[in-house]
Amino acid sequence: MVKIENYLKENGESKTNDIAEYLNLSSARTRKILSEMKTIEAIGTNTNRKYRLKDNQK
Repeated sequence: MVKIENYLKENGESKTNDIAEYLNLSSARTRKILSEMKTIEAIGTNTNRKYRLKDNQK
């Protein structure tokens, strides 16, 4: 989870596939982790969804 937060701090809004590639995990596993994180918010619909840190986490 710390790796995801650091990635988003460096890269801003990112798609699941980009985060998954960085972590060396599957997209499904990455989505599961992202959904459990309270410091992350999802933007957009299913196909265009991106994730970013919530405003108070920057």
